[in-house]
Parts: sequence; C-alpha cells; structure tokens
Amino acid sequence: MKILFSFESGRMPLRSSTLINWLIFRGHEVHVLYELAVSHEEMEAKNSLSKATIIVDINDINEINTYDIWFADILNYKNYHLKSEYNSIFRRFKNTLCIISFDDGSDFFNHRLDDDLYGRVNCWVNNLIEKDKEKYHPIIRDKCMLMPTYIEASNENYCEFVDILKQKIKPFDEKINFFYFSGAITGCMPAIDCRFNSILHLIRSGVDYNVRVTGTDPAPFLKYFYDCFLDNDLKKPHVDRVSFLHEINNHKFILSPKGNCQPLRRQYEAFAFNNLVFINENNTVDYLFEGIPNTHFVQYKLDCSDLKEKLRYYNNNLSEAKKIADAGTKFWEENCRIYQTGDLSKPTTQYLVENFYKHTNISL
Repeated sequence: MKILFSFESGRMPLRSSTLINWLIFRGHEVHVLYELAVSHEEMEAKNSLSKATIIVDINDINEINTYDIWFADILNYKNYHLKSEYNSIFRRFKNTLCIISFDDGSDFFNHRLDDDLYGRVNCWVNNLIEKDKEKYHPIIRDKCMLMPTYIEASNENYCEFVDILKQKIKPFDEKINFFYFSGAITGCMPAIDCRFNSILHLIRSGVDYNVRVTGTDPAPFLKYFYDCFLDNDLKKPHVDRVSFLHEINNHKFILSPKGNCQPLRRQYEAFAFNNLVFINENNTVDYLFEGIPNTHFVQYKLDCSDLKEKLRYYNNNLSEAKKIADAGTKFWEENCRIYQTGDLSKPTTQYLVENFYKHTNISL
C-alpha cells in the first residue's frame, strides 16, 4: 500500500518513527509530508526516517487520493489554537484517514479539526488513551487505538542503543547499588508534580543516588520550585545519548516518574538494561504493553507517599529486586523490542494488525 504521514510540529515525526519504520519493513511505501511553512521549525526525525520519502511541499503531491491511508498528526505547538492546515484537503481525501495525537487526551478534536470532519476520520491513534472514554467526542469513542512509541528518541540513535546491547548489558548483580534519575521537569501538571515529588523523596530517603535534572519549564511557578526546592548539585546539563545509556547500564535502580502523561522511553530502556524501574501509579490513561506493576517494575503512588519506603525496601532486599528487574527485561524482549530492520515484537505486531483491521477493514 501507499501510505502518507503528515506532521505539523517538529518533534512529532520522531514519535511516529516506530510505526513508520515498521510499515516500511512490512513492504509498504511510506511518504512523510513535512512543510516548514506549516510547522515553523525543523523536523527532528530525519535520521530515523531515512527509508521514507520526505515531501516538503504538499503541492508536490499531484493527487492526494493515490494514497491508500493518510496518517495525519495535526498537533502544532506554534498554532495550537488554530485549525489544522490540512482541513480542506482532508475533505478531498476519499480513502482511509487516521488522525494521530500525542498528549492531548480528550481535548484533541476540540480545536484543530473542523466539526464536520469528526465522522470522516476512520481511526484515531495515540500512545495513550484515557480510561474514561466519556471525555471524548461521541463520534470517536469507538475509533481509538494505541500506537507504540516505546524508546522514542532511541529510534533516532538506535545504533548507539544496539551497540551497548551488543557490548554488554551488565547483569543486575554487577551494577552499582545506586538509584538514578536523569531528565527534565516537563509535561502536564500531574507529571510535573510527580517528578518533583519523586526526586525530593529520593534525595531524602537515605539511599545512594545519582540525579541529573536537566532543565525547567519557564513558567514562574515551576521556576520557583526548581530554584528553591532542588539543590544546585542536582541541576546538571544534558549528557550525550551514549553517555546517558551507559549511565543507565551502570545503575541497579532507575526512577522513572511520568505522572499520567505519555509513556517514557527511560522506562523501556531501563527494562532493556536489566534495571529495577520505579514508576508511579496511573489511574487516568492506558498504554500499550506497559507491564504489570510489581511484577515487571515497582509501582508507587502518584502522591509519592509510599516511595521512600519502597526505595529503602528494595535497596535492602536485592534478591527480590533482581527478580523484578529480570522479569522487566524479559517483558521488554518479548513485547517491546524494536529491531534495526524496523520490525517489532510479535505481540505488538499482532495488536497493530488486528486493531487497525477492526477499525478500517484494512490489513497492515
């Protein structure tokens, strides 16, 4: 089949690269429409989409209906409250139309898509879906399916990721007995609040840790917490991708708070590197193949009230910690692994094929 992806924001193609490369692996012809005039920023995913044909001007597409499927990501941070640039062309498109979203949840269709196009969309795909479908527009409640993003930016640096896998994943017993967090304080409010609290509970728990907080949102209220509640020795610059992966590989324990936002690549990379991962509970959204709490990772409460206790417990009970870490690695290998060819694990492939067919009657 001939498939078009279109994006209106620079980072979004990277999050779709798992799906795009999988479709190419399965023999489909994939074109990626990315117009700088629409997005106002450079695309971040060119290296990870080397097998796709990149189109920089929609006028270069002579006939939109030569495509069997159109996956359209209409999120645009630059023009967030304006209609999608492609609304008029969606009306002309006669084949299978799928809308992609990241992070928008139930607000997704409220502003970027014209009202008369709700019924036109065959399928809506996202890397999270809210558990309460009543929040969604009634026309799309039964049209939602999950998309794998998993290790996201590692798709762009997958050679480095694989090189470390080939060199040596340190067994759990050989890693240093430290807890590790590296990341920014960003996202929606549950994520921001949970990340701050998770870091504060970690540094006050009495266990050994290495923490790198790599940035802050410019919002004044967040800057206040960043400046007043985080010690200066935690505020460190970004490291290069290879160094980051080696740091994960060297630590037993990984703190991966996400609030109720999108799945984090850190979680799946930590699974791959045989770490014990600590993730907060999630009562709002569903993810694709996240794992079972306290079987594949340690789950703690969203308000972090039990985090110190769990950090200390597994720090002192390494045999139990190793059992969960090993189960997490096996779970990643069987369900979440992304191969250099673009292929995905059998459960993920089965999910995508079966659910897309259910919504569109098309077999990917």
